[in-house]
Amino acid sequence: MSRPYHKMSEREYIDAIHLLRERAARDAARGNPIDEASLAEQEHELTITYALGPGVRESTRKEMRRINQSLASRRNLLIREFTKGRLAPAQYARQLNELMRDIAQEYSRVLSPSQLEAFLGVSSPTEAVVPLDIQQLQRPGID
Repeated sequence: MSRPYHKMSEREYIDAIHLLRERAARDAARGNPIDEASLAEQEHELTITYALGPGVRESTRKEMRRINQSLASRRNLLIREFTKGRLAPAQYARQLNELMRDIAQEYSRVLSPSQLEAFLGVSSPTEAVVPLDIQQLQRPGID
């Protein structure tokens, strides 16, 4: 007998993310360093389940994992460069918006328009991804 479909609520999703992070923190306190890559992958899996439901085909999940992993290094480098002050807010905003368009393009190859909408908030990679507000990034000493 199969279990009835249950879409994860926002509260369940947030609680599951907190639980993951709490477990990682407890492990770190016991001397086991946090594996950030593994933690990010687990969070990505939860996000897939939250946005698309538990019935997502394994082949789709696998491809979504591949996309996430392939773009993670680019995303992390961009964030690191900005936080170290190597990118001005305008450069960061432009590059982050480009990355968001690329992410939408990659996921659109795997997901239907309705799934893409549920997962990223856009139904097509050509749909305008909400641009990052440069004014919110202004920090003293950085143009």
